[in-house]
Amino acid sequence: MLVNRYQIRLPESTSTGVTINIPIDMTFQLVDQSEIIERDFVKNEVEAAINPIFDYEKVRFEPARNISANFRTPTPIVVYALNFLSGSTQPPTSYYQNQSQNIETVYENIGFTNDDIKFRKSGLVKSILRLEFYDSDILTNQRLLFFLNIRPKVTVNDVSPPSINTPYVQDYKANRKVVRFDLSDTSLNINGNSEGYNIYSYKDEVEINLPKEVYMRAIFNNAKTGTRTRFMTEYNTPNISWPIDQFMSKIFTKYVLHKTVLGYYYAIDTNYSSNISTIPNTPNTYLVNLYEAAVIS
Repeated sequence: MLVNRYQIRLPESTSTGVTINIPIDMTFQLVDQSEIIERDFVKNEVEAAINPIFDYEKVRFEPARNISANFRTPTPIVVYALNFLSGSTQPPTSYYQNQSQNIETVYENIGFTNDDIKFRKSGLVKSILRLEFYDSDILTNQRLLFFLNIRPKVTVNDVSPPSINTPYVQDYKANRKVVRFDLSDTSLNINGNSEGYNIYSYKDEVEINLPKEVYMRAIFNNAKTGTRTRFMTEYNTPNISWPIDQFMSKIFTKYVLHKTVLGYYYAIDTNYSSNISTIPNTPNTYLVNLYEAAVIS
């Protein structure tokens, strides 16, 4: 075997013994560590240089109840009812009391005239109920995930007076329509309003038996009056004094996104807040009551 050959010249000496000092560095050196270099250095540097790849495909989550891995109960209707502090100005004996609408806020209470509703003026059609969905209910540590904009929908029945034989028909006005958003699947109800009925979120963030929780906060933008109203999950007035942490806990409504073998669905948590119920005489539905947040001036 050939090796490097060195010639060492010994000093002239009468001594028969020669001492040669060969210094050896004890410092650790990366010699013959190619696997470690490849695994711990090159791989990490390559990953740091290449942008991560995310699946930005979104899927549609449909409302349902009793969701499990292989079962769900379809929810045909989701209703968002807005309750303003202005309340209802319905007289105690009127057509509207017969329609069980005398305890709910109507468009007249929030500045809309009969013609605004009847002729669908821009102040009405440009008003929006905005539902904002966050990844947490902690205001100081949350991220906005997505939002839904829902516009008021006025049907022919809303602007047409009822039968002349209806009691108190003389009291009828189009702006006495209740401020609520009835959402449904238009494949089942051709005259329904599907805007906001489904939720769209990222596909890879939900797995079977690993649901995702999101928290909704509602805001109504009134294009007629130029006001922006925030809502909470319980009724309150400026006379009610809540601790700040208790007040903050009543801002959000909790939604749970599920992936099942049948598809993608969302449920509204009825235990998280007290504003979730079903529509009377209509099982397997969601009625979400939202109340204007009172501010002490």
